[in-house]
Amino acid sequence: MYTKNQIIRVKLTDLAEKNLCFGKLNDGISVFVQGIVAIDDVVDARIIKIKKNYLLCNLETIVSKSLSRINPKCKYFGLCGGCKWQHIDY
Repeated sequence: MYTKNQIIRVKLTDLAEKNLCFGKLNDGISVFVQGIVAIDDVVDARIIKIKKNYLLCNLETIVSKSLSRINPKCKYFGLCGGCKWQHIDY
């Protein structure tokens, strides 16, 4: 059973809408992680919402970075919210 504020580790496998990435835990539950994350990142995430079929989490730490990560070109990336995916290679 999962609890709010619990930290979980998940490998992210796909992009989702807004600034979310998607992964699945070993027991099959879907996880959406918000933050500056990328496909193939392994992250520790804090559960903020528990739904019947999925968990919504905030990024806590990146355990293993994806090979598709790059340095964003915009110096305001992550601050203004205008561009969500500049940290991922095209």
